Amino acid sequence: MTRIDLENLDLGGAKPNRSAVARVRGWAREVWELGEGDSVVVTELECGEPGCPPLETVILIAAEARPTVQHKLHLAARDVRREHLVTLHIKESDA
Repeated sequence: MTRIDLENLDLGGAKPNRSAVARVRGWAREVWELGEGDSVVVTELECGEPGCPPLETVILIAAEARPTVQHKLHLAARDVRREHLVTLHIKESDA
């Protein structure tokens, strides 16, 4: 089976702030307590919907022992803070 490197996947489009994306990815690994076999994909996407900020950060977590989840933050990656991820994780755990 071919393994795709999801963490470094280039989806095209505008170039994201790589250092901010890497920081968010690291926080997600910590907050969700992910192992080496788990993947985190963080992308910064342009949002064209009315009233939506120009950029949003999408976090996809594919862990071996749990269902894949996706979270959207209506913030550029540079504006995401670790506390945002903690809040997402708490809401996910409560669901």
